[in-house]
Amino acid sequence: MEGPGRISPFQLTILLFLSRLFTMMTYLPAGAADERTGLILLLGLFFSPLLQMALLQAGFFFCRDRGSFSPLSFSQKGTEKTGRALAVGYWMLLGLICLYSTLELVRFLSQAFYGGGFLWVLAAFFCAAGGFCAHRGLEALCRASTVLLGLTIVGLILLGAGMAGTADPRNFLMPVWEKRLFLRGLWQGAAMNFELILLLLLQPFTTQGRLRTGAIWLLLWGGALLTVSMGLGVMFSLGYYAQGQAYPLFSAAQSARLLFMERLDSAFLGLWILLGLVKVTLLLWLMAQIGGKILKRPVSGKMVAAHSLGLLAAVVTLLYQPALTNWMKWAMTTGWIPLTGVLLFPGIGFIVQWRGKRR
Repeated sequence: MEGPGRISPFQLTILLFLSRLFTMMTYLPAGAADERTGLILLLGLFFSPLLQMALLQAGFFFCRDRGSFSPLSFSQKGTEKTGRALAVGYWMLLGLICLYSTLELVRFLSQAFYGGGFLWVLAAFFCAAGGFCAHRGLEALCRASTVLLGLTIVGLILLGAGMAGTADPRNFLMPVWEKRLFLRGLWQGAAMNFELILLLLLQPFTTQGRLRTGAIWLLLWGGALLTVSMGLGVMFSLGYYAQGQAYPLFSAAQSARLLFMERLDSAFLGLWILLGLVKVTLLLWLMAQIGGKILKRPVSGKMVAAHSLGLLAAVVTLLYQPALTNWMKWAMTTGWIPLTGVLLFPGIGFIVQWRGKRR
């Protein structure tokens, strides 16, 4: 992963923010829209960047002796096997995140428009689009993401204004403090931030070798503020009705009204599909880069296509196994993926490097 700088830190910050936004628009912790306890949960989400930064700083500490600050950079003799094993581990983690993101998008689109049908058609189209974009490279994705950021800002403003127009103050109830809910929100903010892993792995591809601390804080706090804002919007717009919705933000967009725009759900869907494409493209591209490291071969179009076809096979298999899909969704929210990618794997690399120096 010791590649030359290809994108600026600013471009990487935008790319990670857009990738994070897709998950935020899909997932709100259960109870976040509850009138009585939701504010406590959202308060924990608001302070979650403190925990996320602590995790990242620990990960950076474990990578500090490597010039590129990458958990896959190994310079000591005798550490090649460990580096390769960790590369396989990261490849698998990224594959799970990519699979989960694609499943969420395909299932939602199928349920929203086709009554649960055309699953494999949607999966094939989306995996092909992600593979094509990944083949175009990281630089092209960053250029497109800069334009998408402007569209995203406009879309979020419209969505926020629409939900504000349908907000009902009667949906607000004085919150009851519960420490458990606060800690749950604090943890969930970190558990669902898969971009913490991407931030570590993409450091070598920037022109400066790593993001500055201020940019990381901006990324974390920006995500937290948007998550809390979305939760508040859903709470005041839908009230108790939000509790039974699998995608509460989309339900809020359906009921939002803004001047001549009777429904904002179409704008939400268009924005969400583009954000999902950015996320899956980034993951496929990075998986191909790590795959090249594992196989010790240059990354080619065939390698990207193989990853895209493998993703399609996994998605189609799980789409027709609801019990397994639901279990996977639960497992992805527990937080083991960020802990493994940000702490465990870099910690193993640190120990191996340290032992190599002492020999």
